[in-house]
Amino acid sequence: MRARTLLRVALLGLLAGCGDCAACGGCGESSAERELTKPPAEAAAEQPAEAPATPPDAGTGIPGLPPDASPLETAVYRAFHYFRSHELRGDQAWAVRQASALLGEPFAEQVEGLKLHVDVVERDNAESRMAALGKRVFPPPPALPTPPPPTARQKVDPALTQAQVMRVLQIMQRSIDCAQLDERERAKLLDDLRRPATGYLLSHQLWGVVTAQHLGCLEASLAEPMRKKLAEEVFAELSADDAWNDLAAERAALLAYAGLTDWIPQSLVALAITSQRDDGSWPKAELKVAKGVKLPEGHTVALGFYALAHKLAAERSAAR
Repeated sequence: MRARTLLRVALLGLLAGCGDCAACGGCGESSAERELTKPPAEAAAEQPAEAPATPPDAGTGIPGLPPDASPLETAVYRAFHYFRSHELRGDQAWAVRQASALLGEPFAEQVEGLKLHVDVVERDNAESRMAALGKRVFPPPPALPTPPPPTARQKVDPALTQAQVMRVLQIMQRSIDCAQLDERERAKLLDDLRRPATGYLLSHQLWGVVTAQHLGCLEASLAEPMRKKLAEEVFAELSADDAWNDLAAERAALLAYAGLTDWIPQSLVALAITSQRDDGSWPKAELKVAKGVKLPEGHTVALGFYALAHKLAAERSAAR
């Protein structure tokens, strides 16, 4: 019972405060279920340094935005700028750090000047481990042919039952700590990754497979068929989306994380660009996914930044 209570508390900290974990990726405590306060000196050392000076905003209000920026580039800069005035939680730090490293300067230089939430800085918990994972850059998985759009499109209810909330948490906890799992826990992780799912639970399964493979816990012969199957299911759900919301942003970001940026429909990218607010956020971003559990605005912005950054990087690469 105590372990279940700790899992529940950890999930509420991530979901209610930061976002759903998935691209959260690191919900839950370590195998020892610990949450230890770091020594003051260590916590102080992790406080971000002041951000380097940015170029003038050319009257746009977005520091560093090139005067000839494309609509996609402008959307990426706006989303990044959002976090100059909003603290990064663990999953958000993971997404923003990973995408900033992909884009290079000025994002890679500026990202460490963004402010982290106190729980990320002062605690050894899921949030801090998730943020730390954001600094580890892995080569993308192999590309796969884009599947045809599904003939039947059925929207998925984003709501989660309490049992599904626990599964989300366990997938992320075991994936991020996969190197420390014994055979019994590893078997549980594989079972959770293989069970049929939709919506947020499905996207977390894809995150778990890619993360476990990155961390050396799943060999390619096991991980690659799972990645392909889960990515095709995420793509089918994403193809039915007709609005840019938190779940659409998560699906797009997770396809990019799985090395499948070209699977993200251009029509959805256009929706993301046109519906973005001037401050970098998106309307109706906060979403209730379970009783007492809401995904905050910053979760959508971080995942949107991640997905759009990968689209921008792909455009730049193709133009070279």
